[in-house]
Amino acid sequence: MGVVQRLPAARWGPAAGLGAIILVGAVIGFAVSRPPAPPAAVNVPAAPAAPRTAFGYSAVDDPVHHEVVLFGGVDSYSQTWLWNGKRWTLTHPSTSPTGRFDAPAAFDPDTGQVMLYGGRLADGELAGDTWAWDGTTWRQLDTGANGPPAGEGGAMAWDPGLQTMVLVAPIATPTGLTGETWLWQGGAWSRVTGGNFPAGVTPIAAVFDDAIGTLFAIGGAGNPTNADGLFRFVPVRWNGGSWHVLPARQVDSFAGLAEDPISGRLIVAAENGFPVVPATSTAWSWTGSDWQTLHNTQGPPWPQAEVTDLAHGRLLLFATLLPASQDTPQTVYVWEWQGTHWARVDGG
Repeated sequence: MGVVQRLPAARWGPAAGLGAIILVGAVIGFAVSRPPAPPAAVNVPAAPAAPRTAFGYSAVDDPVHHEVVLFGGVDSYSQTWLWNGKRWTLTHPSTSPTGRFDAPAAFDPDTGQVMLYGGRLADGELAGDTWAWDGTTWRQLDTGANGPPAGEGGAMAWDPGLQTMVLVAPIATPTGLTGETWLWQGGAWSRVTGGNFPAGVTPIAAVFDDAIGTLFAIGGAGNPTNADGLFRFVPVRWNGGSWHVLPARQVDSFAGLAEDPISGRLIVAAENGFPVVPATSTAWSWTGSDWQTLHNTQGPPWPQAEVTDLAHGRLLLFATLLPASQDTPQTVYVWEWQGTHWARVDGG
């Protein structure tokens, strides 16, 4: 997701309890008894049909179980939702990470599980633990001791060349923001010496680029001449030991990065005109050396995440129809990229 200003406090409301009252009619002392009255009508709220969240949820494809896993986010901190290509299902796993948002996640083909790291908890505390989703429940892999710095944001992706998961955790240094690179090896995180993100660039998202055979990332770079104070998003490449900013134009907005199964290219979806309302979205394709604007690609107004659905051969975009903020969550809807345009696929 793009970098946004977040409100400091997290709130949630208690769930309302429901009860059933059964009335039994009887007349004491009368020879003719009356049948009991029928139970009073009880209005049971329908189960939610889709996630409702503000921002910061983790969305990852799980090709083993043919589902996209959506976890957490502001106002939906501990919920796990599954998208099966047609509809959403809210799950109730026996074990779950503490509710959080902005936790990087990716699929591990070696174990067949989705991995999730860190994030910010609902109470504002930063987390540094690691979890795995096996299709049914969550399991804690690491408590965070002696691992990457606890924090929100960052990027995680599987590197087929190294045959391991790569995590880039944001850190602040005297020279500006950057990110430390860690590898998941032997059931623990190991830091890559000399593997920091470029100075002044914050890791936002990463994915393996099949066309060039290496990890490709998006980083956020501050621009002092930018009056709105927003990031400019730059392409960064991993060579197996270090990261390097690529000589290409920057993207003004960012909502998600994933590979399009149709063209085999990486696609960035982004808000158009933020913070102007009503917003629209657009898309760019990475050619291997620069961005190519995809024309006539207006999509949902408030995109937040992008996922390659390998089981169904689709590039999915998760978005809301109205701007969301803390305490005003919005329903998450699903679009797919059809080669020339976005089409909504959740029945809307």
